[in-house]
Order: sequence, then structure tokens, then C-alpha cells
Amino acid sequence: VGDVDCGQKGETHATESTDRRSGPRPAHPLAATRARAVAARRSASGPSVVVVDISGARALVAGATGVLGGGIARALHSEGARVALAGRDERKLTALAVELGGVPTSVFDALDLKRCAAAVDEAADALGGLDVVVVAIGVAAFGPADTADDAVTEHLLAVNTKAPMALARAGVARMTDGGAVAVLSAILA
Repeated sequence: VGDVDCGQKGETHATESTDRRSGPRPAHPLAATRARAVAARRSASGPSVVVVDISGARALVAGATGVLGGGIARALHSEGARVALAGRDERKLTALAVELGGVPTSVFDALDLKRCAAAVDEAADALGGLDVVVVAIGVAAFGPADTADDAVTEHLLAVNTKAPMALARAGVARMTDGGAVAVLSAILA
């Protein structure tokens, strides 16, 4: 097993791995891409642009019914990733799935953490595993902090913190050979 230095003190990524059942196999394609990106940054004399090849990657976009998540799903799909969609608006989810050629979908509500995990499992089952999980969900509340209701605070924490962690945790559990999780949100998403 070889390692690639990734530029952080002590951070390396295996260039191949060993499966106890079948012996050596190549490392996950995203790990090799990361190694090339690090090498490109090191050899560049100024700011660099790193292009990551995600063709064939199995990606779940949670929050795909929002503007941000929908845009990310379209971008991943256009770059050749195999995409599954999850969101709370079934009508929007279905329309986007049709637009992308009939990709798998799962309806979930961020307030139901068990349903969040089930949505990840449904996507992983449909795609044969996961390499990428994008969590693009979030809510906001506006008004003076000194008059904020505890129920509003609990709702914000549930949707913006607990649900993304549940989705990320479930996603990582379904990544068989490494991968990536991106958690992001915007008020207008």
C-alpha cells in the first residue's frame, strides 16, 4: 500500500487498499483525484484551479428541492456523477428527477432524524453505495434575539445542526471506500 502526502502535517491517503476477502485493489477514485489536486497546487507558481473528475461517482444531494441543492444536483449530473435526490417537496423532487433522466428520489423531513437516515439508505441502495453526500438544507429565523422563542431556537438547531449531522453520519456509514461529505446552506436556498 502506497501513500500520497496531501500537504497537511501527517495527512496521507492510501493509493491502494487491501480487502481481506479479495486482496489488493485500487484506491477510491476520489482519493486519486485528491492526490492529483494536491500535486497541482504544489507545482503551481500562483493561484491554481483544480479540476476534480467526478464522473461515475455516486452522489446523494439532500435538499435537492431548494435552489442551492437543485443546482448542485444538476451540476453533479452534468459532470457524469450518478445522482440520487432527497428533499421534502415531492412535486419538486419528481420534476427534478425527470429533468435529470429519472434519477432515484427520496422524500424526507429534516425534523425526522430516522427518516433522514432512511433517505440516505434508499439512495445508497439505489446507487450501489455512496461516494459523495451533499447536504444543502437549512432554515432561518429573523427578529430580535432577545425575544426569540425557545421553540424557534429548537427548530433552527434541529434543521441546521441535527439533521445535517444525521445525514452526514448515515452517508459516511454507506461509503465503502472513502468519499466526501459537503454540508452547506444559504438563507435563500
